[in-house]
Amino acid sequence: GDAPTAETPQAVPTKKRILAMLANLRGEGLELWRRMEAERFWSRHDRKWSPADNVHHLMISTAPVTLALRIPRLMLRVCFGMTRTPSRNWEALRSAYRDGLAAGATAGRYAPPREAVPVEPAAGQGRLVLQCEGTVLRLEKAIEPWREQDLDRYRLPHPVLGRVTVREMLMFTLFHFDHHREIVARRLEASPLSGLAERIPTSA
Repeated sequence: GDAPTAETPQAVPTKKRILAMLANLRGEGLELWRRMEAERFWSRHDRKWSPADNVHHLMISTAPVTLALRIPRLMLRVCFGMTRTPSRNWEALRSAYRDGLAAGATAGRYAPPREAVPVEPAAGQGRLVLQCEGTVLRLEKAIEPWREQDLDRYRLPHPVLGRVTVREMLMFTLFHFDHHREIVARRLEASPLSGLAERIPTSA
């Protein structure tokens, strides 16, 4: 069937596979945020982002990808050029991103705004997670018209990775969600909830 299965670090996912993983992310992948107690969801400790801040950051950093996929291809080609270099696999892309973080890369303009806790925290949590779900769904719809080969030919700018293929940008978006989910789970002194989301492969 089309149900997602475990990826290997050396895999380069197809368009169909990316769409399946995004659909899974929209459902099970957001469960950590949905199930969390509202007090924890909005709580900031030691000047670290709250879980809500993490969700907001993911939305802020994903929305521009959706916009870019809707830009006329000619404009993408003029602005960012084309490439014939194959897209990297999960392992190579994650390694490059970790190197960028180790070199001091920060969220920059994609940092979440410092908003106050809503008057009704549980309702605000539900709204924010629902908005995040919509952000992912809009990305899926923006991918649909793209041909498989064009995902490797057109490029987009990434603040840490530099110019990447469209496929690499979509792969980054998937493991970026995973990265922040794991950060929050560790801070809550709990391992990532097993079975909540398909794990994006990491190198051994």
